[in-house]
Amino acid sequence: MNILLPAALVMSLFTTAALSSTTQAQSSTGVSASGNVVVQLNAQIKGLKDQIKALQKTEKDARKAANDDHEDKNDIRPCPPLPIPDVTAPVIHALTSAANRTTARIHWTTNEPSTGKLHYATTTPVNVSTATSVSSSTGPFSQQHTVELSGLTANTKYFFLAEAKDTAGNTTLSAEGSFMTQPADAIAPLLTAVATTVSDRGATIRWNTNEQTTGSVFVSASTPVDKGAATTRMMTDANLKVRHEVKFGDLAANTTYYFVIEMNDGAGNLTVSSEHSFKTNPGDAIAPILTNISYLVGSDSATLRWRTTEASTSAVFYSTTSPLDRNATSTITVRDNTRLTNHMLQLKNLSANTAYYFAIESTDAAGNAGVSTTLMLHTSPS
Repeated sequence: MNILLPAALVMSLFTTAALSSTTQAQSSTGVSASGNVVVQLNAQIKGLKDQIKALQKTEKDARKAANDDHEDKNDIRPCPPLPIPDVTAPVIHALTSAANRTTARIHWTTNEPSTGKLHYATTTPVNVSTATSVSSSTGPFSQQHTVELSGLTANTKYFFLAEAKDTAGNTTLSAEGSFMTQPADAIAPLLTAVATTVSDRGATIRWNTNEQTTGSVFVSASTPVDKGAATTRMMTDANLKVRHEVKFGDLAANTTYYFVIEMNDGAGNLTVSSEHSFKTNPGDAIAPILTNISYLVGSDSATLRWRTTEASTSAVFYSTTSPLDRNATSTITVRDNTRLTNHMLQLKNLSANTAYYFAIESTDAAGNAGVSTTLMLHTSPS
């Protein structure tokens, strides 16, 4: 919108206003009122100027709005290009398989990140809707894909299809592949070596097998070994391996024991060895030797000390009757079952000024007892 105010129109407005004011002034007051006329003309001129400024501002705002509208119409920017949809399925490469008796491993690669799935069956062609399906273990979107199969039937041919799906949902299937599981193991394991290490109270039995097996050893002091007898002891090595070891403790010293080994491989084939034997070492037959016997006596108590050549228990038998009878009801016994080499026991509640007869006994872990001769002490007067 354009508003133009011609100069002629402006001058005409000024002239008209001036003449009108002059005429009115002369007719009403005469020439003597000319001063008032000038004042009125100035006021009218100021009003006209204000109107002109308002009209000019309106014209300026209209011109600016027209220019802005023109610029918006000419400000045309290009739109970004639309993305090209991915409609190409991934390509499967290097499809390989390896199988054992009951397991198999299938691996393949793709030319772009994709999910992986394997469909397999014992019939061909593989029907994806009815076949067993296993997803790849290498993640949701990868170019390397691996599937581990287990629980397969030995000596059986399997057929499979590998599937790949990219992030856009494009899916492809490989050509059909196949693998043959290995025949079932029908051969029992062989025992290749047996060895024993013995002590007086225990034995360690070691053996080797030609394949990985579990193992159990049955030990008895009677022959032939009866695996079900209550007196037969059994130790098991439950891990599948070729080198085995079990240990037996709390055996009798200087005794012959008989044993058989039972071996079971992963396929359930069982082997039972022939009977073997070992003899434990003779037990400790030497009693502790008592030395450095001493005592400190009071009026109603006595403290006894001694040493032994090996760790052993402590006991003192004492009585006022001689000769000393350790089994007599009048004989008192003080014991400490801790096995030591330095010993001390106290005799309490003794009578003053009285003779007591005593003997010391120390017993080792093998049950051998060392006993002193009968000794005598005399309590002091009270």
